[in-house]
Amino acid sequence: MHEDLDAILTIQEERRVSTNLTLTHNRILYVIDDTPEHRRLRGHRVTVHEQADGTVTIRHAGRVLPHRAHAKDTARITPGAVVEHKRLAATLQWITERQRARDLGALHTAHGNDNGSHSARGTGISHTSVNVLWNASIRLA
Repeated sequence: MHEDLDAILTIQEERRVSTNLTLTHNRILYVIDDTPEHRRLRGHRVTVHEQADGTVTIRHAGRVLPHRAHAKDTARITPGAVVEHKRLAATLQWITERQRARDLGALHTAHGNDNGSHSARGTGISHTSVNVLWNASIRLA
């Protein structure tokens, strides 16, 4: 009777078990122990019981399912890593600018004629269309 009362006085939510025997609850990934019996629960609904102290129990058909919890928000960022990424961002921006300049030069060279009447070498795209596309890509970037 005492155990039933503990189960009743919990926050209860239903979750569907994935094919990997996982489910999420409050940004925590729960992995149900992999046994032949538990594999039959793939795609089935289970009930997650959360007690006032934060203890989580997963149940199916009245039985408690053994599981492990893995927090999704465990990534730690060090200040050094942020600085390195800032340097990387500047380098990537420099590379992007160089590639755009190279590509623009290649598009103009491929066409060779600025009157808009010919298509870029074998592409079927007119020089005017290439310029319009190029200018649009610059505005979007």
